[in-house]
Amino acid sequence: MALLDNLEKNLTDLLISLSDNDNFIKLVSIDNPNALNQSPSDNFYSLFNERLFLKPKVNMPTSEEETYICIYMGRAERAGGTSKNHNDIPIVIDIMTHLNLWDLEDNKIRPYRIVDIIYDNFMETKVKSVRGNLEFNNAELIRYNEKFMGYRMFFMYTGSKGC
Repeated sequence: MALLDNLEKNLTDLLISLSDNDNFIKLVSIDNPNALNQSPSDNFYSLFNERLFLKPKVNMPTSEEETYICIYMGRAERAGGTSKNHNDIPIVIDIMTHLNLWDLEDNKIRPYRIVDIIYDNFMETKVKSVRGNLEFNNAELIRYNEKFMGYRMFFMYTGSKGC
């Protein structure tokens, strides 16, 4: 299957597709309510394995007020019952934000803005290495611990072997 042929590279490419969005970089890297009115403080690639992860769990420091994004493959199932050439692969994105960072200036909410950016990017951008369709499925509010809450977004990749 096209997505599974090189899962790590394909998930990385999905994250990299967000690298042109300065607001995404600001919201993930700048830990204050004025984040959207500042210049990005970090290079997108410097955020990998610090705030952007290709796995479902990170060791969040309990004292740091930060935002983390995790992208990973969810529970994959064969679509259409007996078809061996067609699969649906769930792509899960966790947005974890310290509760003290939720509020931004101008009555904006950090996790809502991040959800919106990811949704728009994935719906409008064709990621070259991911052949097939990437569709939004749903999102849910998640409480990770007493200091971090956020959203889990579910996208569905639908493709055929050899696409």
